[in-house]
Amino acid sequence: MSAHIKLSTLEYPRHAGDIEIDPAGAADYAAVQWVDQPDFDSATKRCGEGAPEQVDGQWRMTWVVRDATASEIAMANTPKPDEFRRYYWDNETLSWIKST
Repeated sequence: MSAHIKLSTLEYPRHAGDIEIDPAGAADYAAVQWVDQPDFDSATKRCGEGAPEQVDGQWRMTWVVRDATASEIAMANTPKPDEFRRYYWDNETLSWIKST
């Protein structure tokens, strides 16, 4: 699946179906080139897609690497107590709480 950016509004991602139903037509869209996710330490960092950037006339996707929060690190290292029950993550106590 390819993604596009709407040039007049910088809406992203837009897809083929969006272009087909847009009265502005295909001229208002540009393809966004896929860029592989960078290497990062998943124990202490998180990575998500950023806004596309235009480089040498070509739109390219970007990635944003940030520090993981204390809660994200604790959640990743704390197994759920019982897979057959519903739990939610509590950011205050940094623990799984059984849903009622």
